[in-house]
Amino acid sequence: MYVSPDGQDDVNGSGLSRQRPLRTLRRAADAVRHLVAAGQAANGIDVVLLPGTYRLDSPLDLNHTHSGKAGGEITFRAARKGTVTVAGSLPVDGWKPLDGGVYVADLPGNVDRAPQVYGNGSLLPLARYPNVDPAHPRSGGMLYALDGEESSPKTALIYDREKLNPARWKDIAGGKIVIWPGANWNSGRLSLTRVDPESSTLRFTKARYDIRRGNRFYLEGLFEELDAAGEWFADLAGKKLFVKPVQKGAAPVGISVPVSNGLIQLTGQGNTPASHIVFEGIRFAECLGSAIVLENARACRVVGCEITLTEKAGILLRRLSSDNRIDGCDIAWTGTVGVGIEGNRDKTRTRTAAISGNVIENCHLHHIGTSRNAGGAIDLRPYCGGNITHDNILRHNLIHDTPRKGIMMGGVSNIAELNHIHHVNLEQSDTGAIGLCTRDVKERGCIIRHNLIHDVGGYNMLEPGNWAFPSFCWAVYLDDWTSGTTVTGNILLDAPSGGVHVHSGLDNLIEHNIIRGSDKALIQFSPIKPELQYGETVQMSGNTVRHNIALGAPGTPWLRGAHGDWLSGVAECDQNLLWYGGTEPTLRLARNNGSTWQEWQAAGFDRNSSIAAPTFADGTDWKIVPDTVTAALGIKPIPVRDIGPYESASRFSWPLTSEWEREPPVLTCSIPPAPSPRKRAEIPPISSPVSIDGVLGPKEWQGTALLVLEHNHRDVPTQPRSVAHVGFDHDALYIGMENVVNPAEALKLGPAWGKHEAIEVALRPRAAGPEAPVVVFRGFADGSSYGSNAGGIPVEKARAIGRQCTYAAATAAPLRWLAEVRIPWAAIPGADGKPCELQFNLTCNKPSDKLFLCWKPTGRRSHGVGDEGIIIPKQGE
Repeated sequence: MYVSPDGQDDVNGSGLSRQRPLRTLRRAADAVRHLVAAGQAANGIDVVLLPGTYRLDSPLDLNHTHSGKAGGEITFRAARKGTVTVAGSLPVDGWKPLDGGVYVADLPGNVDRAPQVYGNGSLLPLARYPNVDPAHPRSGGMLYALDGEESSPKTALIYDREKLNPARWKDIAGGKIVIWPGANWNSGRLSLTRVDPESSTLRFTKARYDIRRGNRFYLEGLFEELDAAGEWFADLAGKKLFVKPVQKGAAPVGISVPVSNGLIQLTGQGNTPASHIVFEGIRFAECLGSAIVLENARACRVVGCEITLTEKAGILLRRLSSDNRIDGCDIAWTGTVGVGIEGNRDKTRTRTAAISGNVIENCHLHHIGTSRNAGGAIDLRPYCGGNITHDNILRHNLIHDTPRKGIMMGGVSNIAELNHIHHVNLEQSDTGAIGLCTRDVKERGCIIRHNLIHDVGGYNMLEPGNWAFPSFCWAVYLDDWTSGTTVTGNILLDAPSGGVHVHSGLDNLIEHNIIRGSDKALIQFSPIKPELQYGETVQMSGNTVRHNIALGAPGTPWLRGAHGDWLSGVAECDQNLLWYGGTEPTLRLARNNGSTWQEWQAAGFDRNSSIAAPTFADGTDWKIVPDTVTAALGIKPIPVRDIGPYESASRFSWPLTSEWEREPPVLTCSIPPAPSPRKRAEIPPISSPVSIDGVLGPKEWQGTALLVLEHNHRDVPTQPRSVAHVGFDHDALYIGMENVVNPAEALKLGPAWGKHEAIEVALRPRAAGPEAPVVVFRGFADGSSYGSNAGGIPVEKARAIGRQCTYAAATAAPLRWLAEVRIPWAAIPGADGKPCELQFNLTCNKPSDKLFLCWKPTGRRSHGVGDEGIIIPKQGE
């Protein structure tokens, strides 16, 4: 059967010859179903897709009525590999120019959500702030939380107003925050719910972990941030797409938006799976959801295909899908995982039906997790207990450039073997290249065998503003009670935290591996306190380490323990070949507790091990040259040249490359102190007239509010302090200030802010809103004064406001000067000529001390009021 984008689905297209092809995949699927029902598919059906692009607005659904059988498969294949694209997107054209180099076009009518937009086959960035940093696309272009919020630790953060001004956003509906919360173990793309300018707080839907000071984030999906070449924004209500083209002055070309929620769905019904259906040599691209989904499918194959540019997974196996094969595929630029197996959870372990027998082989998976989150390029779920998925095989795959793990697995008797994994964990920490996290001591039998793992990454926040890479990452991570797992014959190179980490767990076997590097330890054991599982108390025990080759720098540990008594969890450690540059290996029994080789052997470990340099056939390929030492230790050779993908007719592309330009991660950033709590002061009315003469008579300021300035603008306690008396009447606000300066310096007199002794009053009516300008009045110890335009008021208007104010200053002693100012309510824009609540700050510039002393430290410009300080005129009873 033949299909072509130029074919016909009516009577003119029979599909039985190249000259009369069908036009659509859906019509071809109907024809297959009729042939199967008529018993005419006993020897299989070959659906040949002629070159071109086949667009879908909904997935192609195939079920048991489309099924083939062993020896008679139903195959959808490209006539020539790589010449056929099945796309779940529609092109966008009809662009019209707007201001700022932005263009707008109508969205297709059936677009009701737009998580992605594509340009000439690449993923375009959604309008965001800060913009993408081309030199650091993963670690740069970030903001950093000044702190979380104690009352809402997972749903709010304090932002730096110097770096972010949400006031420019007219509407946050559809806006997202992309954040790496907590200790940087995962990321979340969360909906913005509210912005509180008064407290510099962003609020959003729930993150997985508490927000900490220093957590990095950016904002996206906000129209006002559409300012960088290549960015886009979709107005779904108005059915408009806005794009700022890469090429300045030219309308966008090659733009498309996803409309189909997936491309292919193979779905069985009840006890009748969809079976023996094959896709071969096809490029699947640009869709919502996951490109290919197998639900209750059996003995189906995806062979030599490319899967790319998806909102979620590339390929997803669910609901009892078993004995399927993913072979020779190139999978990249997926929103979440490359290939996901979403298995069954049964903590009673009484169910027998489960996903099993699937093979993922000879695939190239890279640049997955474009949504900023993915457990692994190949991902077997569920995590954390009760996974009864079993006997699946992941082998001969090349995996690189992922935000987190290369392979995340669990379940029973699943195998990861002969994979080449490198440059993973590029965005997160506390992770590994291959990891399990079962939290279930009966979830056993998994094998990690003959894999080559190096450059495992780990982007780790050491403290707010300081990061490390590579850091806090293992090659193989057996996390949280992972038990009964065999780690054998792997080449584990230079992982920053070690080759293998056993985080509690029982009866794990670590043997025949080559492990090199790490100043922490080559293998780490970290017990968890005993807990109750399946009615029994379990604790770490029965773990075995034998027949390994360990290569470390002199003085670095062979094994390391953390978090208590880990030695009782090691049943055997022996017959290993260790080489530490001619020195004896050391052990680290606890965080700061070392042990000599003699003490270790006296404890019963490594008594039959050898300290000698192993011999490799080639210094780069790790092929062991057998000798009497390795023979005596029982060390088995590793099939090095069989690791990774291999040339095959089933491969989508060959040869493969995994050499990409990779960024040097951002390791430092400046994070100012979190703002201290907002200050509020009630201001009483003056009880007697105030003379603005620089004297501060005791009776005229009696009963007014006393504000103390004893912190610098960065909130550091500082001396000598200043004090201010503040009162009001119906006509004006009154401020009197007493300023003490450094006794080592004479008063610096003059009219220049920043150079001479001065005070600054900054205020804005709260009711005016955050967009309103700030009144800034500056008075100097020499008696001069002016209204400043620093708060956004035009200079002439600012000077006019200054002239409406009355100011006087006097030197009361060589080291003390006084100032008084009267600011009429009528001079304050937005006050309507009467007393009102004010956003407010007072600053005293003491140049002798190089000091800006503030009533409410701002961490930046002293006149940046923004509700950090509020004064409230206390009206009479």
